[in-house]
Amino acid sequence: MLDVTVGSSQSLRRCELFEPLSDAQIEELASCSRRQALVAGEMLLSENAEADELFVVEHGLLTVKLTVSGGRVVSVAEAGPGQLVGWSALAAPHAYFAEVVALTDGVVLALSAADVEEVLLREPAAGYAMMKRIAGLISMRLRDLKEEFVEALSTQA
Repeated sequence: MLDVTVGSSQSLRRCELFEPLSDAQIEELASCSRRQALVAGEMLLSENAEADELFVVEHGLLTVKLTVSGGRVVSVAEAGPGQLVGWSALAAPHAYFAEVVALTDGVVLALSAADVEEVLLREPAAGYAMMKRIAGLISMRLRDLKEEFVEALSTQA
């Protein structure tokens, strides 16, 4: 992974999860973020690794993969420009629940969870609204996984 430059507030503003934040909060997060270039096939996050950063996709496409029974790895989601991966950094137990790999060359903005939490704690209403959005993202991913699981079971019967 190559660290490139400080992140862009425009890229953070495109991320739906950061919509509740003010321009000043976005600017503050951008100033402490960093751009990270990825090449296709490169792993960004490892399953069960300590989670201390979250990432907004600026360019490119990532895949989120889970290890299932028998050690098989399955892709459960994709993230493109404006989408967030690594939300586990903001919630206990602060471990990534999945592996994230670049499907294409791209760039992500890396944000320290500590920096994000500091900004959110100073403006609890915006922080609460952002965490509600993250909870919604988690809920949608769980729903999608449930549907895939039910479909897989029905084809085995």
